[in-house]
Amino acid sequence: MCQLAHAAHEAGIHLSNEREKVSSIVVCEVGNEEQLLTAHDRIRDAGIKVVLFQEPDLGNECTALATEPIFGDARRLFSRFKLWKGDRYV
Repeated sequence: MCQLAHAAHEAGIHLSNEREKVSSIVVCEVGNEEQLLTAHDRIRDAGIKVVLFQEPDLGNECTALATEPIFGDARRLFSRFKLWKGDRYV
């Protein structure tokens, strides 16, 4: 969850949203750094602004990402990811 907070902070800095709509935070998971990088590329290639967080304490391993607020049809891109819900995934 700490990595999520880092990525959300970076998104707030780099992807500021001028919209009046309030967006939700949705937490998804991938299995490893390679899958995270693949997800990053797919999201970016779909035209969605995304920031990738690298953890300095883990040799700059990529550990989390965050996107600009997502609305409408763009949400479909994320349907392939597992949602994180407490200590279990759905």
